[in-house]
Amino acid sequence: MLDGELIFTRRVKDVPDAFYLFDILFVKGDALYSESLKRRRGILEIIYKEYLAINPAIELARQVHIGKKALYYQSIQGDLNEGIVLKQIKSEYPVGTDRCLTSPFWLKVKKIEKHLNIGVKGD
Repeated sequence: MLDGELIFTRRVKDVPDAFYLFDILFVKGDALYSESLKRRRGILEIIYKEYLAINPAIELARQVHIGKKALYYQSIQGDLNEGIVLKQIKSEYPVGTDRCLTSPFWLKVKKIEKHLNIGVKGD
């Protein structure tokens, strides 16, 4: 079982339709969500190279290790970037309907879209 996001050209201009892989929760019936992100990512990279890299519509999301402030600004720059999820490398995958929102080890950061800036000062 994989975690990812479908991105369509009609949603993000000049980005080809693709399924971007972020994480893996199960492999061959074995649960991985209680493993660290580092271990899950290693398994996901192996599976991607062996089975999924042959399909151009499936991409492995980039994983970067830079300072938090630089990463935040990089993730909201430009028209193609809408945000980022920051995860601690030792974090487990939070399972449940609201666990990702309440996890102290994950932080989802999204930029404010121009069409949503209603009532925002300085705009």
